[in-house]
Amino acid sequence: MSKFAPGHSRTFAQIVNYEKKYVTLDASSNSRGLLSIISQTFQDRNLNLNYIDGRHLMILPDGTDVVRFNACFDSQRDSDLNTLQEEFTKLGIRMRNVNPEVVPWFPTKESDLDKLGKVLQNPSDGLNQDHPGFTDKVYKERRDLIANNGNNYKMGEPIKGFDYDANETKLWTYIWDKLYPGLMNHGCKEYKENL
Repeated sequence: MSKFAPGHSRTFAQIVNYEKKYVTLDASSNSRGLLSIISQTFQDRNLNLNYIDGRHLMILPDGTDVVRFNACFDSQRDSDLNTLQEEFTKLGIRMRNVNPEVVPWFPTKESDLDKLGKVLQNPSDGLNQDHPGFTDKVYKERRDLIANNGNNYKMGEPIKGFDYDANETKLWTYIWDKLYPGLMNHGCKEYKENL
């Protein structure tokens, strides 16, 4: 069986079953060979360290510099975290298990932008019981109609206009007249040029 990497004791088939764990490690930067000590701790436990970076975190009142390392490693057992925590505590290094932020969906091609409105907000979203339009059936229907107009847009097509009724036009005219002076006084040059 071929090795996954030179000098590595696991094969590719074994590595596929491993779960990535993410930790932060906070330690005094006055510790000589700190990165080497951290790497050796993972290696001694046969844990593959995929990624590690460090940066200055803070200076304590006593003048001690603290460095934070962010690390990612392969693990098959939850007990690996406990074992590492015990070892790092003995070394005076504070370890915390962290969960990476999960991005459930992100556009990767232009046609994905057609889904943006549907992914971020569906018609009727955001109307909790405190919303003034919560019990207003006419308002909800109108809101959904306007939202669907945007949700049905496809990139590259001309943007469809929307006919607002007399009350909506009156309301938006009032809002615009109140906002416009503030936008002119406080908006940046580029924003004002594009109004």
